[in-house]
Amino acid sequence: TVVDLLINRNKPTVVNYLRTLSDRQGIQLVTMDMWQPYRDAVAQVIPHAQIIVDKYHIVRMANQSMESVRKVIRGGLTDRQRRTLMHDRHILLRRRHELKPADTMILQSWTGTFPALGASYELKESFMDIWQSPTRPTAEASYKTWRESIPSELEPAFKPLTLAMRNWHTEIFAYFNHGGATNAYTEALNGLVKLTNKTGRGYSFDAIRAKLLYGIGLHKQQKPPYQKEWPSDRLGRDFPSVDEPMATNYGNDISTLIAELSEEEDELVSTSKSE
Repeated sequence: TVVDLLINRNKPTVVNYLRTLSDRQGIQLVTMDMWQPYRDAVAQVIPHAQIIVDKYHIVRMANQSMESVRKVIRGGLTDRQRRTLMHDRHILLRRRHELKPADTMILQSWTGTFPALGASYELKESFMDIWQSPTRPTAEASYKTWRESIPSELEPAFKPLTLAMRNWHTEIFAYFNHGGATNAYTEALNGLVKLTNKTGRGYSFDAIRAKLLYGIGLHKQQKPPYQKEWPSDRLGRDFPSVDEPMATNYGNDISTLIAELSEEEDELVSTSKSE
């Protein structure tokens, strides 16, 4: 497995990186988000590979479309109603089968009061159900039915999603031809990078790259074995030999970094609330 972190995602950068891969002729699948330079770079360097859009990116757009409807509705609410709707936002973003009974009641209250919000929630849910389809033809048929079900008044809200589905149709539905391949691990690392940048520690690109790559164990060195007999002090305590080489320290593990950043983000949120 080859893992690296590039300084930017421009086409020339990606092309140059792909050309360094000695085994690129053996690459069969490439998962990515809907970033045109990625698609162009892969087509140029490894044209035989099948591109697959990670479903995370496309289903997230369904949530974003629903969110745009919620924000329009929010504009006509009182201050108290806006705060309440913002607080209940996480319920709208969850799948229906994940909701607790109390959450379901809150959802029904909002969607019953605002039909457009209810319709957008149903569209979001039925769109995500498409990714449970057993085959590509079934998925494509389900999408066609879903696309035709969008009310005209909600077309603008869902236009970014339908446009992406049209422009990336082949790559999106290739997901169903290849066992549901995703780059979920890469997305998790991307989230960590964004959180690192958000906390404002001032890490350089090289520092972030080192922490991520070393943290996932690709460049760690094993600690050298100790001698069987260590020198002892007069109290009988054993110590490593003074001539013994020490293991190289590459910084915190990625799990440690995540924990530290999460704690700091919680502190920042608490501070902002108290202010």
